[in-house]
Amino acid sequence: MKLGTKVGWILIAVAIVFTVWIVSVDRNVANQTTDDGFTLNDSGTELISYEGNGGSITIPSGVTSIDSGVFANQTNITSVSMPDTVTDIGTGLFSGCTGLSSVSLSGNISTLPGSTFSGCTSLSSVTIPSAVRTIGSKCFSGCTGISSISIPSGARSVDSSAFDGCKNLHTIQVSGGNSNYSSYDGCLYNSNGTNLIRCPENKATITLSGKCTSIGSGALKDCTSIDNITIPAEVNSISGDSFSGSGLQTIYGYSDSTAENYAGTYGYSFIQLDNVDDGTVSPTSAASDTDDEEDEEVVDEDDDDEDDSSSTKKKKKKNTDTGSTDGSGSGSGSSGSGSGGSGGGSGSGGSTSGGPSGSGGHNKDTTPKTADGDIDPRFMFSLALLLAGGAFIAVSRRKKYDYINNHRR
Repeated sequence: MKLGTKVGWILIAVAIVFTVWIVSVDRNVANQTTDDGFTLNDSGTELISYEGNGGSITIPSGVTSIDSGVFANQTNITSVSMPDTVTDIGTGLFSGCTGLSSVSLSGNISTLPGSTFSGCTSLSSVTIPSAVRTIGSKCFSGCTGISSISIPSGARSVDSSAFDGCKNLHTIQVSGGNSNYSSYDGCLYNSNGTNLIRCPENKATITLSGKCTSIGSGALKDCTSIDNITIPAEVNSISGDSFSGSGLQTIYGYSDSTAENYAGTYGYSFIQLDNVDDGTVSPTSAASDTDDEEDEEVVDEDDDDEDDSSSTKKKKKKNTDTGSTDGSGSGSGSSGSGSGGSGGGSGSGGSTSGGPSGSGGHNKDTTPKTADGDIDPRFMFSLALLLAGGAFIAVSRRKKYDYINNHRR
């Protein structure tokens, strides 16, 4: 056997042995399971999955990160205690845990990712740690047992959809000293109170902040118990979907204001407050053109049908339009923005994807990967050895064939 062929086969053998060693080591690392059903990495710092018996569980001390959806849809979990060593958790961590009634979070996590508690219907209260800076999209969505929530002073970003579907939530409070958010009448505002970000879905009435100048996208979304709102003349911006899914029927405001223009555009009843103290003002409807039209007697049955059709169209338009109305009363295109950063303005908000769905099982990919998700460089080294071995064999055989052909001639 030629030297080149020998070298080639040696390189291939080394590559195979090295690859088998990498895979076997990684499998041993991925299968460290505690008696309580927790699967951890080799150093015990990463919680990969949980397949325990549920009930009241305590996450092992020393864990610093928890993968996405580790406890998702495990309805037999009733309470969770998380050590302060944990600094990072994945999306949808407790999503669908309908039996979860209490949770103690690590005081050192900075982010509650999207759908962290989505669908935790038995959860009645959550203390958000002071270290939390970000609350992701639909973080508490569908938590029908929560009646009040407090945003910590350090929060920098709260997605406007974080509390969607919290049907019993009536109060959102913001701790003093927060530079990005504030609260008034149980509603969430930006830091200086000029932009209404979110009204809890269980509120029956709402009083806007005296500093309010804008009502953000989805601010009263699904507030079905609120049927009227008084909008001050200072409010100059209302998003087209501010009242989406709410029970709003009547807007109180001032003539030639953004509120009046908005009511006319989206088919709400409008009652003027101008000079109300002197008793000279009577309620008017922005949906009708003149008082004469309101007083006109309808005698034709076809006209009745036509009016009903018009009313239906207006109501449909009110529920589907997604623009914003400024002082001129013209509707603009869809805004789609959420709540968010510091300062004023109507909206911000991150879009974090929802948590995982499906079964509670979570299998770890045993292919070794680097922190950025690329294939382990050790595998690349094995591949290089394999290719080099093949090259040596190919070159050696090529020389052999050339030698035989030359001598035949």
